Amino acid sequence: MVDPIVYVVNDFLNDHECNSFIEAGKNKLKESTVISSDQHVTHKSRTSQNCWLTHDENDILHEVSKRISILVQMPIRNAEQYQLVYYEKAGEYKAHFDSFDYQTEEGKKNWEPGGQRLLTAIAYLNDVEDGGETDFPELGFNIDARKGDVLIFHNCEKDTTKFIQNLCMQVCL
Repeated sequence: MVDPIVYVVNDFLNDHECNSFIEAGKNKLKESTVISSDQHVTHKSRTSQNCWLTHDENDILHEVSKRISILVQMPIRNAEQYQLVYYEKAGEYKAHFDSFDYQTEEGKKNWEPGGQRLLTAIAYLNDVEDGGETDFPELGFNIDARKGDVLIFHNCEKDTTKFIQNLCMQVCL
């Protein structure tokens, strides 16, 4: 079994940058979906709203994109758009993998535009009083949500077709 790379960069975003993401997406939010074997569907395992924002949605997001690219040492052209996710109290995304399963039709469709999700960067845009952690149950730890911090984790083994079996995560509020 592969030991995944998981780390946090504290204070990666400042308050103005966090607020810029929130403002850019707050009027675009819709009920979040999950990928089933052949389509995107709403499901009780994911209780949130989300929207997608381009890397050049505004000047601030563009600059953040460049910094993330440098941080993870990958070109931004390989990245998906930003996914802004809003959780209400008690909202969650139950344990799941953040990579695509190439064995399914929907996984293949998601793979085609830019390839596998090699890594994930989660930016915490606000502080929460209770909950808000990203939990890695198979690894036995969680990361608390702290405004401005960015959580980075690698999703796949080096050949990119195999997701890391013990890198299952969930988000809880």
